[in-house]
Amino acid sequence: MIMVVVVMTVVVVTIMMLMVVVLMMMMMGIVIVMIMILLLFMIMIMLLLLIMMVLLLLMLLLMMMVIC
Repeated sequence: MIMVVVVMTVVVVTIMMLMVVVLMMMMMGIVIVMIMILLLFMIMIMLLLLIMMVLLLLMLLLMMMVIC
């Protein structure tokens, strides 16, 4: 009888540990995904800023050409 109780407790503890590990892995995955999305947004914003700067420079060059 005691052996059965010990086996049951061990099984329950192992299952709980596995559940905790799986939850930790899922949380880490979500965090990694969030960081990746943030990095992508940062890159997109940087590209947009670069494009805007290039357009402004082109506009200035055109203005200079017109003035000249």
